[in-house]
Amino acid sequence: MAQDVELLISYFALSGDVYPLGPVEISPFPFKDRVEAAARAGFKGFGLHYEDTIATQSKIGFAEMKRILNANGMKYLEIEFLLNWYRNDEKRKESDKFRRQLFDVAAELGMRDIKIGPGFHEQTADVPLMAAEFAKLCQEAAVYGADIVLEIMPWSNVRTIETGLAIVSEADQPNGGLLVDIWHLARGGFRSAISARSRPALSKR
Repeated sequence: MAQDVELLISYFALSGDVYPLGPVEISPFPFKDRVEAAARAGFKGFGLHYEDTIATQSKIGFAEMKRILNANGMKYLEIEFLLNWYRNDEKRKESDKFRRQLFDVAAELGMRDIKIGPGFHEQTADVPLMAAEFAKLCQEAAVYGADIVLEIMPWSNVRTIETGLAIVSEADQPNGGLLVDIWHLARGGFRSAISARSRPALSKR
């Protein structure tokens, strides 16, 4: 028997002429227009970006944002994008500040997922370190009823499902998981990289 599937549209799918980690990530389109477009297309969830969310909040406030989301049947929200959450240097200080800001938004709007990124331009992942820090992050997010999802990216230290699974499995948190983006996997040549050893891990997920 077919089951209804409730889909969430990612931020950049409706944000217009902006792109991840670009000079500007604030959508040129009004928040209300984007949410209504998502609802007309049948989506039940909506992706947020922190910079865009704060820009919207400064114009209409969190209460109006919540009203728009509820009026359009948006049951699920995600927000992006936290980096450097596992490091032990100056970048971590900025990351921790941003982490608190993300949680503040989660408290105001409610989040299903908070998206985090791997280490860009790093060849290898320190799995024990990342797993320990991932666990702490998940425990903090649980207070807000949110999940933490780690995105796999081909130009990072988490470029395979196998590495991502090692991190989230060792962290062993009920609200922690992987974000598997088909676009990233295709660009990273994932199909040709699947090994016999990684297939069982894929089948278990």
